[in-house]
Amino acid sequence: MLLDRRQWMKAAIASAIGGSAMASPHRGSRKPAAPSLGVQLFMAEEQARRDLDATLDSIAQIGFTTVEVAGFCGQTPAALGQAIRRAGLVCTSVHMQGRDRGDDAPHLDRPVQALIEDAHDLGAARIVLASFLFPDDAPTRAPNERLAAYVARIGNVMDANAWRRNADRLNRLGAQLARADIHIGYHNHNAEFAPLADGGTGMDILLRETDPALVEFEMDAGWVAAAGKDPITLLRSHPGRFRQMHVKNVARAMQSNFAFRQTSAPLDNGAIDWRALLDAARTNSVCNLYIEQDPPYSEDPLHILRRNHDYLAPLMARSASDAS
Repeated sequence: MLLDRRQWMKAAIASAIGGSAMASPHRGSRKPAAPSLGVQLFMAEEQARRDLDATLDSIAQIGFTTVEVAGFCGQTPAALGQAIRRAGLVCTSVHMQGRDRGDDAPHLDRPVQALIEDAHDLGAARIVLASFLFPDDAPTRAPNERLAAYVARIGNVMDANAWRRNADRLNRLGAQLARADIHIGYHNHNAEFAPLADGGTGMDILLRETDPALVEFEMDAGWVAAAGKDPITLLRSHPGRFRQMHVKNVARAMQSNFAFRQTSAPLDNGAIDWRALLDAARTNSVCNLYIEQDPPYSEDPLHILRRNHDYLAPLMARSASDAS
């Protein structure tokens, strides 16, 4: 019974996040639903490529309910989706690059129907542009240049028109994906907050020139802080626009920048007050939280995920209890 696959996926997603992933931001006196707590699988991709089932089982045993994927871990989307469900997890979101970068990372430079099929195979209700779309005239990557350094270099030459092209692309894709009940989102780094020559920032343009009915945002709180900005202020300044969030912290002593530099810190001891940010996330329509830490890792990423889960889960329960 081919059919019921989409209905089953929607029900699973709704169950995982405590309500429909397609629901509009809360209105009136309705109490906002508590966000789900998941993992950006990018953190454990190396382990997942070696032993997918064991890695996903470990994530579920820690206590997570959802995952967001940034690649297919050497699998087809269908096989990865099946493995995620075998572990008792739900894939609620998938990161895709703006263009094919020559590896096996999923990207948006494909027919829309292919994007829809990948999302459905995974069970995901959201596709997220993982990083800004490069300008057509962007300089090429130098031999042996690290990917992060290359992206930072491109970020430094993004002007207002380049950011507007990103907004236009998101609007067009959002309209096409909405017909299949899939949301398009945008994940920030810190280049989006760099001042532009004509005033404002790339993030200002993205938020202003995307249609709220078609395009949502995934706040990477660590990268917001790396840019010297306050995640809580950003959330409250744009109610309903940020529906997902990457959970990470950065060192208090880290120098603010717009060039993809970030110094990680434990969730409970960094520049971000996660007690306060969790409350702001819950009351400002964030429905999915994903723990993520950028490499390099000083220990097994699964150990980091367990420690962060054990710190965050009680805070989330307290936040939900205080709101009831």
